[in-house]
Amino acid sequence: MAGLILLVLLVMACPAAMGAPGNDEPVVVQTGVYVASINDFDIREGSYEFTGYLWFRWQERLPPGTENRIDFVLVNGEMLAIDDVDVREHNGWYRQSHRFSAKLRNVFPLHKYPFDQQTLEMVIEHRWLGTDHIVFQPDEEALPSASLATAALGPDVQVRDWSIIDDDVTHTSRVQEYSTNFGWLDPNKWDRKSSRYALRIPMDRSLTPYVIKSVVPLAIIVLMSFCVFYIDAKEFQAQISITITALLSAIAFHISQANTLPKVGYLVVADIFYLLSYSVIFLALVQVIITHVSHHRGYPRQAERIDDYARVVFPILFFLPIGYLIVYGYQ
Repeated sequence: MAGLILLVLLVMACPAAMGAPGNDEPVVVQTGVYVASINDFDIREGSYEFTGYLWFRWQERLPPGTENRIDFVLVNGEMLAIDDVDVREHNGWYRQSHRFSAKLRNVFPLHKYPFDQQTLEMVIEHRWLGTDHIVFQPDEEALPSASLATAALGPDVQVRDWSIIDDDVTHTSRVQEYSTNFGWLDPNKWDRKSSRYALRIPMDRSLTPYVIKSVVPLAIIVLMSFCVFYIDAKEFQAQISITITALLSAIAFHISQANTLPKVGYLVVADIFYLLSYSVIFLALVQVIITHVSHHRGYPRQAERIDDYARVVFPILFFLPIGYLIVYGYQ
């Protein structure tokens, strides 16, 4: 009986010897980010800067060798500045909080430009601990507001020419599995899986600046080329000058827009606007030649009828596809 009691006491003192649950579980780290400002958003370079606060909370001590600190890295950028703080302990919780400034990067799809939506991300993971040791979780208790945008973004956060989609702001965690062990001396110490925390801020492009700077001037150029339909066919030189000037102006506008975007290997919606403009201006040039030939050969009435048709057909050829592209861009 004494031996049985001693065995029970040993089991209670050393639950690991009996495979007690929980000892092999990773430490759950509650993670949160508060963004005080977003600066220097450059879609051409694919970069932007976050300034704000980053914190971690956990209950169990971290594995040996960590000094009970979260040694994290930015997956999609680098820290420009971060304060060095001590880990605080209170009521069984450990807390590590930093004020930071970070330069972040992302790949921005531009297929629907200028009707595109983009997402700014901040992604972190532990420098060397895998999911068998540490797991990040969004700190929902520290951000209790019904709208994450209200809780995680400062009241003055703005991005020029963009509007943040408040309802779609999210912070999540996921597992990243690697195909390399990054040269670990003891590969058995890491399962090649890392826990990641990500804050995502979706944004809509404001169309007003684009309309004022690009759409209105382009529409004026195209409408200028349509003026040739109201000029007598015998004024061939004036008609040719107008259409060629309009075509060159449209090309110059297109090049100017292309210089504001990154080099991509596909057409964006705005490119189709310009290609459509080239097409109708070129067709206007062809129409000028046809009416001039008709008038020169002694068919002035035929030339006038062609002009009458062109005054109706050409605006339809231009504005109907433009309307379709706008509807497509918003879908």
